[in-house]
Amino acid sequence: MAKKPRIVQGMHREQIKAKLRIKFGTLKAFAQSLGMDECVARAALFRPYPKVEALIALALDTTPQALWPERYTDEVLRNHRHWRRHDNFYASQFNTNVTDKTVKKPAGN
Repeated sequence: MAKKPRIVQGMHREQIKAKLRIKFGTLKAFAQSLGMDECVARAALFRPYPKVEALIALALDTTPQALWPERYTDEVLRNHRHWRRHDNFYASQFNTNVTDKTVKKPAGN
């Protein structure tokens, strides 16, 4: 019988919360600093939420792939419909090629 491929596990959600608490004090303070509700930030710890995962990773100076490798497998990343919104958000929020110093809101907000 063939063995199932082993899924690489990332950081446990409690470790991620602990790092956010060290940096921001509380998870609520982290969420408020980004202008979102605490339940949205908490939801990203339990289920895939690409936009918030990108913000959490940015706050922790890492990538979402390093925090949640099981959510960012090659098979999942190839699903164009799921990741299209993530790519649009990530590109508009963190574009380093912007010459002016104004912050532009993502499309749709």
